[in-house]
Amino acid sequence: MFFLLSTVFACLHLPLGKQGFPILSARPHLAPFFVSVPCRAEPDTAHSPIFLGWGGLRRGKLARIGKPCLGKRAELETVVSRWYLRCRDNRKGDSMSEMIGFIGLGNMGQAMANSLLKAGYTLTVYNRTLSKAEALTAKGARLAHQPGEAVTKGGTVISMVANDQALEEIVMSQGFLERLGPGGIHLSMSTLSPETSRKLAQLHAQHHSIYLAAPVFGRPEAAATQKLWICLSGPAIAKERIQPVLNALGQGIFDFGEDPGAANIVKLCGNFLLLSAMEAMAEALTLAEKSGLDRSAVIDMLTHTMFSAPVYQIYGKMIAERRHTPAGFRQTLGLKDINLVRDVAEHSTMPMPLASLLHDRLLAGIAKGRGDMDWSALSLDVLENAGLEFQIPKTVTPS
Repeated sequence: MFFLLSTVFACLHLPLGKQGFPILSARPHLAPFFVSVPCRAEPDTAHSPIFLGWGGLRRGKLARIGKPCLGKRAELETVVSRWYLRCRDNRKGDSMSEMIGFIGLGNMGQAMANSLLKAGYTLTVYNRTLSKAEALTAKGARLAHQPGEAVTKGGTVISMVANDQALEEIVMSQGFLERLGPGGIHLSMSTLSPETSRKLAQLHAQHHSIYLAAPVFGRPEAAATQKLWICLSGPAIAKERIQPVLNALGQGIFDFGEDPGAANIVKLCGNFLLLSAMEAMAEALTLAEKSGLDRSAVIDMLTHTMFSAPVYQIYGKMIAERRHTPAGFRQTLGLKDINLVRDVAEHSTMPMPLASLLHDRLLAGIAKGRGDMDWSALSLDVLENAGLEFQIPKTVTPS
């Protein structure tokens, strides 16, 4: 309790006395807003200082944000933590002066972190393979050697990692949650199980920080040009503060409420639709090829008429040209996501036969050594099943 109140006092620049109480003489106009009240819920404490509000002063009224006696401290601590977010933002002025931690520097993470640097943010970055941070540190980012070192007290940390296990290991690593602490926000932008997000949200709440789920749609090229579509869910108060960061990463933000697992379900639905579209294009273009038509000519016509959406234009061209390297999103990660889709479907008693087909396509490709190819390479299995021979074009490395 005293730790949380000390955080509030520090936010108001109030010095503390020897017993941990604020020296109100330093800010005499604040004296009416701190009181000492009896607290039967804590028999070892005769009186407990309670902060009654600061945000209502400008409106000429008292805004009470806590109860003097709580059987559990969690309610007051959560409210104080949320009040601290607002206080901190009001004092900060320029949001880009905040140090942001960024964990996970794969294809997407690299591009996203670079976008934040270009937007003027100061970053501390971490990746298990430290060499992946070199391009960012050359541009001014600080290097963390452990996940906890990327976290600042009461600050913002972004994670963009491969799977649930990787994120859980980061969150449970030494010092991560303790350093994030009251007022801290963890913006999780990975594709995860909704249950993992809900579990991690509860764990963050126990440390009085806030977990937001913010998975994205878009390939690394979109991340590099701030063209991501962002799904968001979690506590509203944290969304307000994180808005400028999200604006620096994407072209649109879609809010799906306060359930931290909701955004992850939307992301999984989207990835299922992407894979389904790839399967349909693979079958259609293979049918066209077996009928003596030029695959590229067919997809060119279709993507300029009825199917002009980016998913058909981007992946249709890749499938038509059998161009699946370098991978924007590996088949192994695609299999992970379709397994998450099937897990959610089973939990919801929802038959998804197409998801089972996609699972088998991806699994077959991985078994044939294509796990590190782009997930659009599932189309190669369609070619093989149709008895067509093919050669995969060699990747040309730009000079």
